[in-house]
Amino acid sequence: VGAALRDKYQTLGDLSPNRSLLPDLAAGPGYLLLAAGMAGVVRHRRRGVDGGVDSLLDGLLAGLASLALAWVYVLEPALATAPMSFAVGLSIVGYPAISVVLIVLTAQLAFSAGERLIVSQVFAVIAMLFMFVGDLLFTLTDAKLIALDTSVMMTPYALTFSSITYFCLHPSMKEFAKPIPIQRKIASPTRLAFVGVALLVPAVISTATTGTVSGARLELTGIIVLTTMVATARVLRALESHAQSERALLYQANHDVLTGALNRSGLLVELEKLDMHGVPHAVLFIDMDRFKLVNDTYGHSFGDELLVSVAARLRRARPLDLVARIGGDEFVIVTCEDAGTPAAVAAAEMVRGTFAEPFMIEGAEIPVSISVGITTSDKVVGPVAMLRDADTAMYGAKDSGRDAVVLFDGAMRDQVSFRLELERELYHAVAREELAVYFQPVVDMTSGQPQGFEALMRWHHPMLGSVGPLTFIPVAEETGLIVEIGAWIVDQACRHLAEWRRLEPSYSHLSVSVNVSARQLRDADFPFMVQRALALHGLPAAALTLEVTESILINESITIPQVLDQIRESGVSLSIDDFGTGYSSLAYVQRFPFQTVKIDRSFVTPLDKADGENQLVGAIVAMAQALGLSTVAEGVETLEQQRRLVELGCHNAQGFLFSRPVPADQIPATLRRLTRFQPVASVNA
Repeated sequence: VGAALRDKYQTLGDLSPNRSLLPDLAAGPGYLLLAAGMAGVVRHRRRGVDGGVDSLLDGLLAGLASLALAWVYVLEPALATAPMSFAVGLSIVGYPAISVVLIVLTAQLAFSAGERLIVSQVFAVIAMLFMFVGDLLFTLTDAKLIALDTSVMMTPYALTFSSITYFCLHPSMKEFAKPIPIQRKIASPTRLAFVGVALLVPAVISTATTGTVSGARLELTGIIVLTTMVATARVLRALESHAQSERALLYQANHDVLTGALNRSGLLVELEKLDMHGVPHAVLFIDMDRFKLVNDTYGHSFGDELLVSVAARLRRARPLDLVARIGGDEFVIVTCEDAGTPAAVAAAEMVRGTFAEPFMIEGAEIPVSISVGITTSDKVVGPVAMLRDADTAMYGAKDSGRDAVVLFDGAMRDQVSFRLELERELYHAVAREELAVYFQPVVDMTSGQPQGFEALMRWHHPMLGSVGPLTFIPVAEETGLIVEIGAWIVDQACRHLAEWRRLEPSYSHLSVSVNVSARQLRDADFPFMVQRALALHGLPAAALTLEVTESILINESITIPQVLDQIRESGVSLSIDDFGTGYSSLAYVQRFPFQTVKIDRSFVTPLDKADGENQLVGAIVAMAQALGLSTVAEGVETLEQQRRLVELGCHNAQGFLFSRPVPADQIPATLRRLTRFQPVASVNA
């Protein structure tokens, strides 16, 4: 509209007081609306003080450099060509002035782009540059300083409108609906170079215009001063941003992201400071008991919330001490107030006591216990050694039953060395054929006939000698080797049972039971491994029983019930082992698909005494019968125990009375001997 009115009233080059201002009144609001729109986009894209100030300073530098160029070569010469009214002068210089404002806004938009410029922003920058060039050419032509054909003069405007169209319609325009988060970053080399160029432009112009009138020199000097002030502010902001980034990096390097507590690196730094200044201190190494079960049951995000709550509780319990999270569910408290051994133990017990209250996470009540290992600086020298020994003591607390406090002593280091050697050798035990399977018969005490066997593992090491299962099985479970070893013993048990069945047709009713751990039951491939072993040796599923300790059921993960159901559906029998030693309830027995309950030897042994209590065993047998489950008594060693068990209704048993665990090659002879074993009726007679 402005161009049409300008052509109608022939205002181009008319500097007289009678010049019509209608073209300028029509075009001016368009410039102002464009500037308002760009300002709105900039404000929406960069919400916040820090990032907004940086990009604003960059935009001002671009605007001042453009203003210096426009003032010296366009505006000042245009105003000096001839006397003109204020309104005409304003119409002459107004367009370049608004273009400078648009350059400020566009540069601010470009420098607030985050990691990279999107396509729409590129078109916005191009559009404003073309408009600036067009306004300069228009002003020079309007002031009769140059003579240009109208088509040439309008070319930059045509390119401006095309670029604005792309800017508005390009698909990347939707990115402007997403505000950029506030980020204080170290100024990039590009932005620092831009500051240098912005300073250089006015200086070069000043040098190149030494013959200019003093008035123009004065305005240019003012622009140079303003540019220098803005550039100085920008450099100071960059330096402050650099220092802030260094502080943030140092904090991140020494602190745990999740809990905000010190991490291992930060803890070592603090411990080194204490050593350097000779400050006595104690290290409490804390590990959450059974935290993995929380992750398996509720998910990792739930576990993270629990870790944050644990860290907060530790800080509240010991507000004057250092609290660190050094990995997983492991925390460390460093106490300096009274670093003596009694005080350190008292502090550890106090911290452990604070965990008596369960945590509330996402509406769920989560009980948590901790195992704590302690070492003091008067016993150990060096941060790494203190953490190592406190860690060792913590594992001692785990081994003692968890939810305990243990003070480190030198003997523990020998135990750790032995454990490491045990772990290292266990990795090769299967390949070296050092593991062996022993079998203990399960006998029907009323008939004297063997019903099956329990497969028991033994380890014969050439240097360590005979290593008991209570020693190496926990190591296998913690390292995950139990999955490989467990698969091996299932295969061996099935292989030997198949051989005995082929050897003697009367043995076709015999079955074999194998103990399984929680680690195996959490392995999704475990049911398929069992099926492969049965198929490989031609055994029916009913020939195999898997024994599960009740502690696994109490501390179950989500996957274990599903795996047990899958195993039972395949036809393999399930037995609950060591019944009564944990915290069993009728609910657990009813909840899982068991066929057999094995009564722990701790309940069988008292039956040997004349005044032995048999009510508990009787209750277990009665409960099993009510649920349609069979019972097997473990650890039967005397005829009196056998007699009482039969009286109470428990007919199947295993123990030294019938046979010790024997190697596979001794089973045929053991079976022949058991067929001559006196049943309980003969014993009573």
